[in-house]
Amino acid sequence: CKALESFNEIATDKEVSDVYIVNSCTYSDTDDIHEASVVGALVTSKAKCSGYAKALKLLLNRFGVESVLVSGNATDYSSNTQSHMWNAVRINSSWCYTDPTWNDPVNDDGKALSQHIFFNMTEDMLRRTHSDFEFNYECNDPSIYYYIINNAFFTSCEKDNHPTVAAVIAAAVNNGEEKAEIMFSDKEAADKAFECLFTDENIYRILETANLSTDSELVTDRIKYTVNENENLITFYFSVKE
Repeated sequence: CKALESFNEIATDKEVSDVYIVNSCTYSDTDDIHEASVVGALVTSKAKCSGYAKALKLLLNRFGVESVLVSGNATDYSSNTQSHMWNAVRINSSWCYTDPTWNDPVNDDGKALSQHIFFNMTEDMLRRTHSDFEFNYECNDPSIYYYIINNAFFTSCEKDNHPTVAAVIAAAVNNGEEKAEIMFSDKEAADKAFECLFTDENIYRILETANLSTDSELVTDRIKYTVNENENLITFYFSVKE
């Protein structure tokens, strides 16, 4: 029921999200037949890629958001390739790709993570890692990509951009989240942003600015972060005062 309520609200707002599935399911690829179906993703909370994709299609279609399954191959950052399944989703008049499985990775310690990298991608974005697939409609509208539509995509981290970074963090805090993500256009921009944010310690001033727009009081003198160098993504893990 929570899954249906969540996607009902999202469909009404014309926004598509795989957040519920990512947060409630763990990737598993065993001989259990349920893992390849919606039962694995929505009931037992263990699924392989086909279970993730079928569950996302079911929930989106249930609320009038058109989605179809796409099969092909995917190559991870270690150059390992395997067969894979994901979704094509129609947002208003535009089609895009969402891969709920790849939005639900684990870190080197085996801890479950969640991210939005493969959320509403164009075909050019997706083909950096996915291949050997066909789809009848063009997916070429970058304006609906997650980081762009949420003002979290940057070409630089100059002082003029700091209020926007603060707004991204404040929005995450107000949504009850514990992290915020920002993506950069290329490695050079990401490297300069890292220096600006952490080496030059501008992140603390950004947190203070974010605090002006939050419902909860942020801790502004410390923050944890991770850097995904493959996708030029910086993730902030912040905390709020009790």
